Amino acid sequence: MGEFAVELTDIENLVVRLRDMIDAVDRIVSELDSVASAVLSQWTGSAADAYAAAHADWLTSAHDLTVEITNVRIRAQQAQSSYVDSISTNLKMLGRI
Repeated sequence: MGEFAVELTDIENLVVRLRDMIDAVDRIVSELDSVASAVLSQWTGSAADAYAAAHADWLTSAHDLTVEITNVRIRAQQAQSSYVDSISTNLKMLGRI
């Protein structure tokens, strides 16, 4: 039978990196939205309308991205918790705790 190993610190690091990624995306989206709002306040016509529609689509996609990254982060946290619980259960069964 093959060996299977999990590095809990790697999962912890992944969770932190995913949180940082969400924060970075949120920060970038906020900054770009501020710039877009400023530009659109002085821009009119069909090009402005097309840009506004494209920007709205982009905002939706950016939001969807952060939702999915959050879902991965939650699942990574759940996996880490499950591994910790499994280790504890196995050690108890072996009389080591």
